[in-house]
Amino acid sequence: MNDTDDAFLFYAIGKMPPAKRPNIVSVRNASEPQMVHSVFPATTTLTEIVNILKDMAGTVYGIYQYCTTLNSAFACWGVIAGLS
Repeated sequence: MNDTDDAFLFYAIGKMPPAKRPNIVSVRNASEPQMVHSVFPATTTLTEIVNILKDMAGTVYGIYQYCTTLNSAFACWGVIAGLS
């Protein structure tokens, strides 16, 4: 699996009884970064915050998208090839 929302899947699986949990592996695409920013002033609107973070993420994605996506694809195929 290569999924942006993989945390939701793991949360749901974690709520299942252990005997019923499927065997899974998740490879996260590094070109979809988790953004960190200094504290925003209290007057900053939610829309402004979202736009600032989208611009930051867009810059990272635009620069590294190709090479990180390839590495994620190679990691997925490596996991699949190693399954027995």
